[in-house]
Amino acid sequence: MCLLGGPDQGFRFVTAFLVFGLGVRVGDDAPACLLIHGAQGTPAEMRELGNFLYSQGCTVYCPRFSRTDTKDRMVSWESWVTQAQTALETVCTCSDRTFVVGLSLGATMAMVLSELNDRLRGIVLLAPALHPKVTLKTRIYQLGRLVTPTLFYRLAGWNGEVLKAMDHVKRRQTRIEIPVLALQAADDTHLSHRGLKFVRRHCPHPGTDARLLPHGTHVLTRGPAKDEVFAAVHEFVAAHGRASAPGRDAGEDQAVS
Repeated sequence: MCLLGGPDQGFRFVTAFLVFGLGVRVGDDAPACLLIHGAQGTPAEMRELGNFLYSQGCTVYCPRFSRTDTKDRMVSWESWVTQAQTALETVCTCSDRTFVVGLSLGATMAMVLSELNDRLRGIVLLAPALHPKVTLKTRIYQLGRLVTPTLFYRLAGWNGEVLKAMDHVKRRQTRIEIPVLALQAADDTHLSHRGLKFVRRHCPHPGTDARLLPHGTHVLTRGPAKDEVFAAVHEFVAAHGRASAPGRDAGEDQAVS
């Protein structure tokens, strides 16, 4: 683990294999954000967002997760949950105002973590992996999914572990009682906008905001709408990361008032 940066230093991500990037606001009671990249990504796709949040006064932590599509060494989505829980414990030692910001499968992991950890102030879901964008071709392949799932995954071009994680979250249909920010682009070629409907339906906190952006592609942290995305994430963290009351209680206070 590497300590990168401080109040008078710049922030950078370490992206070497299985090396963590950690930017800590030393001496500040700053909000802390665990960033989780996508299934086929690396911390590099979260670097600009991490730099931005750090520049705005946040502690940022982005581990590199093992890819789930490596043929010679399959990694299950459950192992991602285990890695994410370990990373979240690290973040929670830096601040009692903790958020998880996930991209694609990382967003799905954020939803799982919200059920397993009651110390989160909120979660940010960037292009959450909940419903794949299904074409006529994949609809045909999906008919044989229950019979030959391996063949389906290969032909449809979808990672089996990602689909299993999607199915887990949708099957449990757990209500998320903390604030949620969910963003997805209309031109996302990987995921259906039905994911935002799922968020609105199962995340009833008054501080929840689910938005469909006109542009941005799948990797919102690198797409044409990244400045808008970065600003929205920071505003969300700032609004729900105040030192007063935890996110759950704060939301209840807002609802009463």
